[in-house]
Parts: sequence; structure tokens; C-alpha cells
Amino acid sequence: MPRKNPALAVFDAHGMTLRMSRLRVLCAFSLIFVGCDRCGAPSVVDAGPIDAGPPVLTEKEPNDAAAQALALDGTATVEANLSADPAKPDVDWYVLRAQQPRTVDVRVTAPNGADLALELVDETGGLLETVNEGGVGASERLPNVNVEAKTFVRVVALKKGVGGAYTFSAKFQDRAPGYELEPNERKVDATAVALGQAISGTVGHAGDDDFAVRTVPGRDLVA
Repeated sequence: MPRKNPALAVFDAHGMTLRMSRLRVLCAFSLIFVGCDRCGAPSVVDAGPIDAGPPVLTEKEPNDAAAQALALDGTATVEANLSADPAKPDVDWYVLRAQQPRTVDVRVTAPNGADLALELVDETGGLLETVNEGGVGASERLPNVNVEAKTFVRVVALKKGVGGAYTFSAKFQDRAPGYELEPNERKVDATAVALGQAISGTVGHAGDDDFAVRTVPGRDLVA
């Protein structure tokens, strides 16, 4: 049986060792390369859709009557303008609509030099509640407005010949149990309260009167 050359055997062994070493180096290099490639890749996190805030609408004239009122079915901001009519003050109508009972926080800014009032009215223009707290150039707010189907709101300039740009905003919210609902300036519009239920409210402006009615068998208690 031929003998294997020890030197060749040693060479083969060394050669195998060299080849294996090269393989290990290449594998290690490849792993390092892949690892660095992954480490260097930018990390992208999906933050979801961007919240652009409530929609911004533009007032459309004419809107000086209930039939022409700008309809708002959800939270929105309206960019509007009061005409500086020297003959009469301008009036802009809005109608808040909801399929389910909601509460709406209404705000309006005033043009420079103008004094505005916020009014809750019925469809015929009958006044239910008015807010004129801030004076010339000041904003007005009417919180907790009750919207069960539709509610009309008017922005009224209190002086003719004065106008300019303003914003009207309406923030729709879920109904909070045990909280007042506007209008409730009159006993006939009093917020209904279940027997044994506490009620909370907001003094929205100076002179704000809030009525609540608690029904008990045989009689109504108004406070």
C-alpha cells in the first residue's frame, strides 16, 4: 500500500486550513457587510394619516335668511366676510345639523372695528338666545348648543357700514349626560334633568341665565 508523503499531507492539511480560513473570512465579511447594510438603512416608522385638522370652508352669499344658511354637519371652520353696507348691518345665517343629538361649541371672531353678536334663532328668525359680550373687535362664544336635528345660528353686525373678514367655527361633540344644553335662557327652553341626576353647566357670558327642569310625577320643578 503506497505511503502518503508526509510533506504532502502536511501541505494538504495546511492547504485545507488555508482554504477553510479563507471561507471563514469571506463568510464573516459577508455577515459584516449585510449587518452594516441593515444597520445603515434608514428606519421608516409609519405614523399613520396626517391630521390636517377640521375642514376649512368658505362662506357663500347670499346667506341672509334661513333658506340660504350655510349647512355644517360636523366640526368645521368657515372663512367669511361681513359686508360693510351703509344702508343696513349684514347678517349671515348658519345651520348646524346632526343625525344623532350632539352638542356644539360655536365661536366667531370679529373684523377690526366691528361689533358682532351670536344669535340662536328658530327657522322663522325668532330669537332664542343672543351673546354680545366682547364688544368692538372681540370674539364671541356660545358653548353647549343643543343640536338634535338642525339649529340655526346668526352672526349679526351691530352697526351698519362696518364689515370685514371673520371666522365662524363649530366644534361638534358627543352629548355629555348631566350637562346643560343651550338655549336655556327661558323656562320654556329649560334643560331636562332626570330625577336624582346632578347637572353641570357653563356661564358662557355676563348675564347668562340657565334654566333646568326636573320632572317628578304630577309636577315639574324648574330652577
